[in-house]
Amino acid sequence: MRILSIIITFCLLFCTIATFAQKGPLKKAQQLYKEKKYATAIPLYKKALEERYTVGVASKLAYCYKMNNKTIVAEELYAKIVTHEKARDITYFYYGEALMSNGKCEEAKKWFAAYLLENPGDEASQSHIKACDYSKEIPIYFEHIIIEPFSQNSEVDDNSPVFWNNGIVYTSDRKGRAKFLDEKSGWTGRDYLRLYYSKRKEDGAFESSSPFVPKLNVARKNTGMATFTADGTVLYFSRNGNTMSKQNAYCLQLYGARSKDGKKWKDAKVLDFCRKETNYMHPAVSPDGRYLFFVSDKTGGNGGTDIYVSEKKKKGWTMPENLGTTINTESHEGFPFMHANGKLYFCSKGHPGFGGFDIFVTEKDEQGNWKNPTNLGLPINSPSDDISIAIDATERNGFFTSSRDGGDDDIYILTFSPNSVVQNIPLPLELEMPTKMEELAEMVDDTATAIAESIGLHGEEVFGNHFLLLPQLLQKEELAIGQSFLLPNLQFEETGFMVTEAHTSELAQLAIILKEHPSLQIEIGSHDAGKEGQETGQLTTNRAAAIISYLTVLGIERTRLSSRAYGNTSPLINCAEQPCSEEQIQKNTRVEVKVVGY
Repeated sequence: MRILSIIITFCLLFCTIATFAQKGPLKKAQQLYKEKKYATAIPLYKKALEERYTVGVASKLAYCYKMNNKTIVAEELYAKIVTHEKARDITYFYYGEALMSNGKCEEAKKWFAAYLLENPGDEASQSHIKACDYSKEIPIYFEHIIIEPFSQNSEVDDNSPVFWNNGIVYTSDRKGRAKFLDEKSGWTGRDYLRLYYSKRKEDGAFESSSPFVPKLNVARKNTGMATFTADGTVLYFSRNGNTMSKQNAYCLQLYGARSKDGKKWKDAKVLDFCRKETNYMHPAVSPDGRYLFFVSDKTGGNGGTDIYVSEKKKKGWTMPENLGTTINTESHEGFPFMHANGKLYFCSKGHPGFGGFDIFVTEKDEQGNWKNPTNLGLPINSPSDDISIAIDATERNGFFTSSRDGGDDDIYILTFSPNSVVQNIPLPLELEMPTKMEELAEMVDDTATAIAESIGLHGEEVFGNHFLLLPQLLQKEELAIGQSFLLPNLQFEETGFMVTEAHTSELAQLAIILKEHPSLQIEIGSHDAGKEGQETGQLTTNRAAAIISYLTVLGIERTRLSSRAYGNTSPLINCAEQPCSEEQIQKNTRVEVKVVGY
C-alpha cells in the first residue's frame, strides 16, 4: 500500500469529526495531520493554501502526498518550498527523496548534500548519496526470470503475497464492506487493509479474489501481512490491537490463529511479547516453524523500523532480539521472508539501492552471523518502492510487490528458470557515457555500418531509421509525433529480456539524447517474431519494462517513458505467407523508440 504507511507506523488514532465543527480548514487539517490522517488532510490543506500561501502549510501538504506515495506531486511542492527563506532543512531531505523516487538521482544528490551542510554526519543523507552512485553498478542477482503482473491487482494497493493452499493470500485496501459498516482510513482515504485469497488454476491463471476468512477481517481495523507454518495449520498476521496506547492509538499487534482444515481459524490471540505502545508488523515464520521474524518500531532499535526475531520454546515465544546493524539501518527495514535454504529476504530504505525501498537478501556465515545484505538488482528492484518477496521451496516460483506502475502497490509473479540465481558472479553494468551530443554525431556512421553487418540491413535503411537521428530532427524541427526509430543493438536471446552489458552503450546514448532534450517523451516498443499467444506478449512486455527500468536508473524521469508490448503483431517482414529466414526473423525481433511528445 502507500508503502510508508505500512513501514513507519499504522496506528489508528481515533477522534470524531464532530469536534471540528467550529474550526476552519487549516485547524481541521492540522488536527488530522497530527493523527496521521494524511489523505483526509490533503483537501483541507489545499483549501488553506488557496486562501493564503505559507511555507509551513505547503510543507505539510507535501508531506501528506509523500506519505501517500504521490511522489510526483510531492516533488512539485517541495521544489517551491526549498527556495523559500523560511524553509526548514528537513524539506531538503524530503525533496531529495521525492527526486530519487522519481528517477532524478543527480538532482537528488544536491539536496541531500544541502541537508548534510545543516546536519553534518547525517547517515541517511550520506547513504542516499552513495546509493545514487552505487545504483549504476548494482549487479544482477537473478537472471533468466519472467515477471508478469498478478491478474487480480486492483486500482488501489495490493501487497504482501504468501503461498497458501494452491494459491496466495495477500493484503489489500480495495473496496470491501458496505459503506455503513466501515469507515475509510484517514491515512490513505481508502478502505482499511484486509486479507484476500486467490486460487491458482491448473493452467496457471488465478481465480477472482475473495476475502480470506471474513471473521479475521475486522471492521475499522487494518488486518494483513499473513504468514503460515509449513503444514498450514497456524497463521500469524498483523492487526490493530484492542487496547489504546498512551498516545490514544491502537497500534499494530501480532496475532496467532489455528485451523484444522484451513477454513475455520480459531483462537486468534495477540502474541505475548507484544506491547500496546508499540507497532508489531510484517510477521514471517521460518519454514520449520521455529523462528518468527517481524518488524517493529519499538524503542531501542537502530532506526525507524527494525527487523526482530523470536524463537519458539515449550513455554511460548522468547523475547524478541534485534537482528543487529548488519541488517537494520537508521532508516526503515521491513517485510522479512525466510526461505527454506536459510536465506533471509527483506526490504530496506537504508541500504544502498535504486531509491525508495529495495529488496535485499542475506544469510548467516559459518559463525552464525548475518552477512552483509545483497541488493537483488534489476529487474526486481527499481527507483520505486519494491517490497515483500516470497519464493517457493523449489525456487521456481515467487511473488513480489512494487509501486513502479502508477504509485500504488501491485503484486508481480516471478517465474525462475533453472540456475537463475547468480551467486558471487558480479555483473556490473558499464555506464561510461559520452557527455556531449557532438560525440554521438561522430558515432552515427560507424554505428550504422556495424548494424548493417550484424542484422543484414542496408546501411541507408538503418541510417534512415536510427535513433541517433533524433537530435538532428529535433534541431531541424522535423520530428513528428508518432515517428518510430530502431534500437538495433538491443538484440535479446530467444527467451531473454534482461538488460545486459551488451545493451548498455546504446541505452546510455538514448539516455543522453533524453537528457539533452528534457521535453522529449518516448514509448519503448518491443517486438518479437516468436509464437502466437500469451508467452510472446509477456516476453515483449518484460523486455520493454526492463529497458524502462534501466533508463530510470540512468536518471530519466519515469513520467517521460511509456512501454508497449507488440508481441508479433507488427512484423517488418510478413512471415505468414512463407517461412522467414533467420535474418528476417531477427529483423522482426526488435526494439523501437516512438516519439509521443516533445
